[in-house]
Amino acid sequence: EVDGSLGVDSVSVLGRPWSGGASSSTIASGWSLWGGSGGAIAIAAADQIFMLEYSIYSVISPEGCASILWRSAEYAKQAAAALRLTARDLKELEVIDEVIEEPMGGAHRAKEETYHRVGLAIESALDELTKLPGPVLRQRRADKFLAMGQKGLS
Repeated sequence: EVDGSLGVDSVSVLGRPWSGGASSSTIASGWSLWGGSGGAIAIAAADQIFMLEYSIYSVISPEGCASILWRSAEYAKQAAAALRLTARDLKELEVIDEVIEEPMGGAHRAKEETYHRVGLAIESALDELTKLPGPVLRQRRADKFLAMGQKGLS
Protein backbone atom coordinates (compact mmCIF):
# COMPACT_ATOMS: atom_id res chain seq x y z
CA GLU A 1 0.00 0.00 0.00
CA VAL A 2 1.49 3.32 -1.03
CA ASP A 3 0.94 6.08 1.49
CA GLY A 4 2.31 8.98 -0.54
CA SER A 5 5.86 9.00 0.81
CA LEU A 6 8.92 8.31 -1.27
CA GLY A 7 9.97 4.68 -1.24
CA VAL A 8 11.90 1.83 -2.80
CA ASP A 9 11.79 -1.91 -2.42
CA SER A 10 15.32 -2.67 -3.47
CA VAL A 11 18.70 -1.02 -3.14
CA SER A 12 21.80 -1.32 -5.28
CA VAL A 13 24.86 -2.01 -3.17
CA LEU A 14 28.21 -1.53 -4.90
CA GLY A 15 26.55 -2.13 -8.23
CA ARG A 16 24.74 -5.31 -7.17
CA PRO A 17 21.00 -5.49 -6.56
CA TRP A 18 19.96 -6.14 -2.97
CA SER A 19 16.38 -6.64 -1.91
CA GLY A 20 15.34 -6.26 1.68
CA GLY A 21 11.58 -6.30 1.33
CA ALA A 22 11.16 -2.62 2.18
CA SER A 23 7.71 -1.17 2.37
CA SER A 24 6.70 1.56 -0.05
CA SER A 25 7.22 4.18 2.66
CA THR A 26 10.85 3.34 3.39
CA ILE A 27 14.01 4.67 1.89
CA ALA A 28 17.43 3.42 2.90
CA SER A 29 20.66 4.26 1.16
CA GLY A 30 23.72 2.11 1.16
CA TRP A 31 26.40 4.31 -0.30
CA SER A 32 29.23 2.61 -2.08
CA LEU A 33 32.69 3.96 -2.92
CA TRP A 34 31.99 7.57 -3.84
CA GLY A 35 29.26 10.18 -3.82
CA GLY A 36 29.25 13.39 -5.72
CA SER A 37 27.26 16.01 -7.57
CA GLY A 38 23.56 15.39 -8.15
CA GLY A 39 23.94 11.80 -6.98
CA ALA A 40 24.93 13.06 -3.53
CA ILE A 41 21.80 15.17 -3.38
CA ALA A 42 19.60 12.28 -4.55
CA ILE A 43 21.05 9.87 -1.98
CA ALA A 44 20.52 12.46 0.78
CA ALA A 45 16.74 12.08 0.43
CA ALA A 46 16.89 8.82 2.39
CA ASP A 47 15.78 7.91 5.88
CA GLN A 48 19.28 6.65 6.63
CA ILE A 49 22.54 7.31 4.84
CA PHE A 50 25.58 5.05 5.16
CA MET A 51 29.13 5.57 3.99
CA LEU A 52 32.01 3.20 3.72
CA GLU A 53 34.86 4.20 6.01
CA TYR A 54 37.12 5.61 3.28
CA SER A 55 34.48 7.00 0.92
CA ILE A 56 33.70 10.64 0.26
CA TYR A 57 30.35 12.40 -0.13
CA SER A 58 29.97 15.87 -1.57
CA VAL A 59 28.00 17.84 -4.12
CA ILE A 60 31.24 19.20 -5.61
CA SER A 61 34.78 17.92 -5.98
CA PRO A 62 37.54 19.62 -4.00
CA GLU A 63 39.05 20.77 -7.31
CA GLY A 64 35.74 22.27 -8.42
CA CYS A 65 35.26 24.00 -5.09
CA ALA A 66 38.82 25.41 -5.17
CA SER A 67 38.29 26.65 -8.72
CA ILE A 68 35.20 28.55 -7.60
CA LEU A 69 36.55 29.93 -4.30
CA TRP A 70 40.18 30.58 -5.22
CA ARG A 71 40.00 30.49 -9.01
CA SER A 72 42.54 27.67 -9.00
CA ALA A 73 42.35 23.91 -8.53
CA GLU A 74 45.74 24.17 -6.78
CA TYR A 75 43.82 24.79 -3.55
CA ALA A 76 41.99 21.45 -3.71
CA LYS A 77 43.58 20.26 -0.46
CA GLN A 78 42.28 23.30 1.44
CA ALA A 79 38.88 22.91 -0.22
CA ALA A 80 38.70 19.22 0.74
CA ALA A 81 39.38 20.11 4.38
CA ALA A 82 36.72 22.85 4.32
CA LEU A 83 34.15 20.58 2.63
CA ARG A 84 34.46 17.97 5.40
CA LEU A 85 33.52 15.23 2.95
CA THR A 86 34.88 12.17 4.77
CA ALA A 87 32.67 9.58 6.40
CA ARG A 88 33.93 10.44 9.90
CA ASP A 89 33.38 14.17 9.37
CA LEU A 90 29.87 13.71 8.04
CA LYS A 91 28.94 11.32 10.86
CA GLU A 92 30.18 13.91 13.38
CA LEU A 93 28.11 16.58 11.62
CA GLU A 94 25.09 14.23 11.63
CA VAL A 95 24.73 14.40 7.86
CA ILE A 96 25.04 10.61 7.61
CA ASP A 97 23.79 7.96 9.99
CA GLU A 98 26.42 5.25 9.94
CA VAL A 99 30.01 4.63 8.91
CA ILE A 100 30.53 1.07 7.70
CA GLU A 101 34.01 -0.23 8.49
CA GLU A 102 35.94 -1.44 5.50
CA PRO A 103 37.91 -4.69 5.51
CA MET A 104 41.68 -4.49 6.05
CA GLY A 105 43.22 -2.88 2.97
CA GLY A 106 39.99 -1.23 1.82
CA ALA A 107 36.71 -2.20 0.21
CA HIS A 108 38.28 -2.86 -3.18
CA ARG A 109 40.54 -5.57 -1.72
CA ALA A 110 37.71 -7.62 -0.18
CA LYS A 111 34.62 -6.98 -2.27
CA GLU A 112 32.54 -9.90 -0.97
CA GLU A 113 33.18 -8.88 2.66
CA THR A 114 32.27 -5.30 1.77
CA TYR A 115 29.03 -6.44 0.10
CA HIS A 116 28.22 -8.41 3.23
CA ARG A 117 28.88 -5.49 5.60
CA VAL A 118 26.86 -3.04 3.53
CA GLY A 119 24.05 -5.56 3.14
CA LEU A 120 23.90 -6.09 6.91
CA ALA A 121 23.72 -2.34 7.52
CA ILE A 122 20.91 -1.93 5.01
CA GLU A 123 19.05 -4.96 6.33
CA SER A 124 19.26 -3.64 9.89
CA ALA A 125 18.01 -0.21 8.81
CA LEU A 126 15.15 -1.67 6.82
CA ASP A 127 14.15 -3.89 9.74
CA GLU A 128 13.85 -0.76 11.87
CA LEU A 129 12.30 1.51 9.24
CA THR A 130 9.64 -0.89 7.96
CA LYS A 131 8.13 -0.98 11.46
CA LEU A 132 7.36 2.74 11.32
CA PRO A 133 4.26 4.22 9.68
CA GLY A 134 4.69 6.59 6.72
CA PRO A 135 3.78 9.77 8.61
CA VAL A 136 6.42 9.03 11.27
CA LEU A 137 9.05 8.37 8.60
CA ARG A 138 8.20 11.61 6.78
CA GLN A 139 8.39 13.63 10.01
CA ARG A 140 11.73 12.06 10.97
CA ARG A 141 13.09 12.84 7.49
CA ALA A 142 11.88 16.44 7.70
CA ASP A 143 13.39 16.88 11.17
CA LYS A 144 16.67 15.37 10.01
CA PHE A 145 16.94 17.62 6.95
CA LEU A 146 15.99 20.76 8.88
CA ALA A 147 18.71 20.00 11.45
CA MET A 148 21.46 19.46 8.82
CA GLY A 149 24.09 22.11 8.97
CA GLN A 150 23.30 23.10 12.56
CA LYS A 151 25.90 20.90 14.26
CA GLY A 152 29.60 21.61 14.05
CA LEU A 153 29.40 24.88 12.18
CA SER A 154 29.39 27.28 15.11
